[in-house]
Amino acid sequence: MAIVEVHPRTFSTRFGESPSAERNFIDTPDVASDQVLLPVIGEAHPEQFNLKAQSIEKTTGANNDPNTTTYSVRYEPAPTCELDPNPLNRCDRWSLTVGSMEKPFTSFTNDSNEVEPVVNAALEPINGLKVRSIDPKLSVSAYRSDFPLSTVQSVVNKTNTQTWAGGAAGTWLCSGSNASQHTELVSGIPVDFWAVSFDFSYRAEGWVIKTPNVGFRFKKTGSSGQDYYRTVIRSPGGLNVASPTTLPLNADGTLNNAAKFDKSQMVYLEFKPYYGIDFNSHFGEPE
Repeated sequence: MAIVEVHPRTFSTRFGESPSAERNFIDTPDVASDQVLLPVIGEAHPEQFNLKAQSIEKTTGANNDPNTTTYSVRYEPAPTCELDPNPLNRCDRWSLTVGSMEKPFTSFTNDSNEVEPVVNAALEPINGLKVRSIDPKLSVSAYRSDFPLSTVQSVVNKTNTQTWAGGAAGTWLCSGSNASQHTELVSGIPVDFWAVSFDFSYRAEGWVIKTPNVGFRFKKTGSSGQDYYRTVIRSPGGLNVASPTTLPLNADGTLNNAAKFDKSQMVYLEFKPYYGIDFNSHFGEPE
């Protein structure tokens, strides 16, 4: 017995439809010739390279001969990477959702492009004000062959150290991940894989904690030791009493008297609680 191709090959193209092609093969004891190999799913057409084998139909008993088997191979345009028959060859897919959320309104940019604090006429901060801000969310879905725990540990709760997904360094935070195990048949062979997704949140100002440098204790000007003193205020009777609220401090721990009356003189402390990594090495860039 030998498998041979039956000619002619057929090719079809119609307006508004995708092109297609078909090849037929026969396996019969009545044919004595060099045997050819059947195409496999995903193999390119020998003449129309943009077409890939998408299905193979097998028929036994052709022409009422139980020893004869025919094969019909259907070719269609190569699937996009997300529809590749092998899940491990499928490309990562990105989705972006942009909503808005409320956040404290503590500063604004004036007409001179300078940032000013939100204060009243007595230069006191106005608390409780909120403003809506855009809240972009990004999700990356991928297929991986191995248990993705090491990748999850590497990226979750990390920020980007390089420009990534249109955001400057430090603006994207990987906020979480989930994964589930699946199995699909590829050319009759089971392929195990993990479907993984990673979620990211964006902040244009970066993922830095910024807080006013205030406290109940302070260092005296010129002090070189570690002696701290309780902050005080002047009572109506002219006595120094313990301040019931925190008072602004300079970077060296001394009292920032200027900020008591002008909040634009407030010194802020910045903390970076999230470690940064290069997301490009794990996800690339959205196309």
